[in-house]
Amino acid sequence: DLTGWTVKMDIRAAADVSSALVKALVTGAGITLGSPTPTDGTVELFIDSLETKAAPFTTYKGKRVHYDLFLIPPSPQDNIRIIYGEILVVGAVTDV
Repeated sequence: DLTGWTVKMDIRAAADVSSALVKALVTGAGITLGSPTPTDGTVELFIDSLETKAAPFTTYKGKRVHYDLFLIPPSPQDNIRIIYGEILVVGAVTDV
């Protein structure tokens, strides 16, 4: 049950870089908690085409960028990192 929780996710060139390639995704802006309700305990992530076009990914083509996603509890507790990893940036394969 994620009632009252929030979520935050960043995609950065490296873990120690302060600016995000994709602006911080938060609950209600790219991230949905619980579908259809927060009691379902799910997290949905959606990065729309405007976000990805605005990100300077061409600079990182062929390189890996880093992400992590935190659950932030409603009461003062430690935030919980539930997923992290790397994304390999590639160019389009299909000419459309």
